[in-house]
Amino acid sequence: MNKLFAYRYGGNREDYVFPKRRPSAFYGTGVAELLRMLRRDTVVIGGGATNRGVETTVREAFSQDLRMVVVRECCWSGDAAAHAWSLDKSMKMYAQVRTLDQTVAMLGA
Repeated sequence: MNKLFAYRYGGNREDYVFPKRRPSAFYGTGVAELLRMLRRDTVVIGGGATNRGVETTVREAFSQDLRMVVVRECCWSGDAAAHAWSLDKSMKMYAQVRTLDQTVAMLGA
């Protein structure tokens, strides 16, 4: 983790930065271990390649007993049909798929 990197590129010194080299944000990154150390069990996620990176991360998180909230407006893909299938069918088995407004309300922000 390079906290200076996070600070220089828009984050805060308190942010954790993990290089992600595979579709899952968990594979080989240490993110799951950090979440357990911090006693966190829920992750709010968005990202590119909805049907690849986001879905792979959601499935792996489910296997690690983490709760996932996927923010619909924060996901995108070059394949509109695969994007819709992933959000509306596939990921609903493993995560809560919510709108941005629903997520903000859920977080009490």
